[in-house]
Amino acid sequence: MVPHLLRLVQGPDHRWLLIATGLLGATAPVAADMVSRSVIAPLELPIGIITAMIGGPACLWVLLYGSGKTILLRDLTTEIAPARGRVTLNGRAIAGQSPAALPRRRAVLPQQSALSFAFTAAEIVGIGLDPLPLEGVRG
Repeated sequence: MVPHLLRLVQGPDHRWLLIATGLLGATAPVAADMVSRSVIAPLELPIGIITAMIGGPACLWVLLYGSGKTILLRDLTTEIAPARGRVTLNGRAIAGQSPAALPRRRAVLPQQSALSFAFTAAEIVGIGLDPLPLEGVRG
């Protein structure tokens, strides 16, 4: 949960996210253990109760507000432009690459697709490989 919460708070800067996740990811269980030992001292609450009290609402928050995977895929497919920064693939900006060259470097399978007319499997593969030769694919 820690990486998702940090990504929602800070954004997709992975340089900062890796450091913060390491620190907060190690600190969160220690803090939960301290709370579980001190809430009803001298008795001890199971740490799972404390983490569930924090993790349940946090999980709900991530479900409601998302963690950015769909936006990242839409950025990679050039369906949308990023709100800030730039999207790179192999060190080159996606926006500067030709639409014919992109399928050679990345493949995307949409979550939903509906075809309103009949295609054979080979024809559908051929659509995805449009700029590439279809050697060995038979219809």
